[in-house]
Amino acid sequence: MVVAAVTTGRVHRAARNPTGRPRTTTCEVVPVNPHLLQERVASVSEAVEGTALSRLAAHKATADACRERARERRGELERVLAGADGACSALDLMLELDALERVQDRIDHRLADLCDALSEPRSPRYGDAQPA
Repeated sequence: MVVAAVTTGRVHRAARNPTGRPRTTTCEVVPVNPHLLQERVASVSEAVEGTALSRLAAHKATADACRERARERRGELERVLAGADGACSALDLMLELDALERVQDRIDHRLADLCDALSEPRSPRYGDAQPA
C-alpha cells in the first residue's frame, strides 16, 4: 500500500512496512504549472527595476529556454522511437530529457520564489522586525 501526502510543495510517498508503519521511499518536487508561472511573472510590480528586473528577466529566459529544449527533445525522441533515423540514440535523448525535466522543476521554483520576493510589499522594518 502506498500513501501520499503533500507538504510544502513536495510529495512524500510512503510505503507500509511489515509493521504497518509508513516508511518514506521517494520524495519528488511537484511541478509548477507553466501557465500559472507566467501569471506570477506578470503579477510582479512594474515598479521593479534595475538589478531585480535583470534577475527576473534572466530567470524567465532560463525557464523558457529549458522548457523549449525539453519540448524539442520530446519530439526528437518520438521520431527516433517511431523508427526514423536520428542523430542521437533514444537512450541519449531519454537521459537528456530526464535531466531537463528535473532542472526545469528547480528553475521554475526559483522563478516562483523570486516573483514572491519581488511582489512582497516593501515596508521598513526596525529592530524588532515589526513593520513601521
